Amino acid sequence: MADSIIIIGGGVAGVSAAEELRKCGFNGNLTILNEERELPYDRPPLSKSYASGVLDEEELLLRPPEWYEDHKVRLCHERAARLLPHHRSIELAGGGLLRYDLLLLATGARARTPAGFESSSRILTLRNLADARRFRALLHHGQRLHLVGGGVIGMECAATAALAGCQVTVLEAGERIMERFVPPVISDVLATTHRRNAVTIRERFRVGSIAGNESGVVITGSGEVIETDWVLLGMGAKAEIGLAQAAGIAIEVGGIKVDGEGRTSEPGIFATGDCAAFPGPDGGKLIRWENWTHARDHARSVARAMLGDTCSYNGICWVWSNQYDFNVQVTGQSNAETVLLRGDQHQGPLTTLHLEGNRIVGAATVNNPHDKRALHQLVRARATISREILEDSSIPLSEIVRTLQ
Repeated sequence: MADSIIIIGGGVAGVSAAEELRKCGFNGNLTILNEERELPYDRPPLSKSYASGVLDEEELLLRPPEWYEDHKVRLCHERAARLLPHHRSIELAGGGLLRYDLLLLATGARARTPAGFESSSRILTLRNLADARRFRALLHHGQRLHLVGGGVIGMECAATAALAGCQVTVLEAGERIMERFVPPVISDVLATTHRRNAVTIRERFRVGSIAGNESGVVITGSGEVIETDWVLLGMGAKAEIGLAQAAGIAIEVGGIKVDGEGRTSEPGIFATGDCAAFPGPDGGKLIRWENWTHARDHARSVARAMLGDTCSYNGICWVWSNQYDFNVQVTGQSNAETVLLRGDQHQGPLTTLHLEGNRIVGAATVNNPHDKRALHQLVRARATISREILEDSSIPLSEIVRTLQ
């Protein structure tokens, strides 16, 4: 049995793993190594309720300060500079070593930036609390804000800024906003709502360069030169794999390669959450998921494996987003060869079911949380149901689920 476990990363994955380790009876030394000075906090509200001023920083905390003392979890606010796997040690940027019996990498992801990108005080990303403080500070009536990328972060920030009275433009390289996350019908619903709130959305816009100075930002692309006050980059994220890669740990599909129990190629080192490439539900092909629910659930599963549990992770991808009065939830594959609609896209709640052949591989809802549990069950079962039944919104999904039992 290990006497000392160190977790690198203080996000939801790191804290969830620490909590699970204690819950499962680990009584040894337990340390969360996190270079941010703040107590571990929740990240999804940063682009929404925190940026808009609804939540303050204390309300973001994943656990209250006393939780760490009560559970004997040491918080070490230093940066890991290098892993020394053969010595089971971590070299700290400020000097000194931390020794471990088992190590969990929960390093998360960082914002993706354009090639040749140069930092500027007027060009922002949004991955941590420091970023969110800057974003929150610029939200004043009449400020011109351009968002590069129309994914979840970009569109959530667009909604927050529009409601604050900013002049908002979204520059999206693809055919539609949130293309990776929702089917076309939901992209259309969200785009219509953004435009009603005076957000300009420009699809198929290819950014060439972004340059900032003290007074503003100049964007070039698609044959144009655009001047604005601020730019926020919402171009997705890249897994934080630097420590693992430098230590010779196997990397695949942009993440730290792990097996079904979270083990890396290096004995005694595990990885979890956004940084991990794990065997997916479809034949074990390595995949990465970047979402809060996966980070929490995968971390709990890997924590149990660190203590000897041999049950492999069997999660389902689930992503949500809040924009204006819309709550969007997606489970399983967000796009498929066939998308069936339950409800009216022009008014009221709606649900989409995503099919490969006749098999349900994913689903999404807009303002329809009551369908969530049934959708999870249908997607997990990869159920085959006739399309006529699935499209009949008079038949509750819970009733369809009962036919599987």
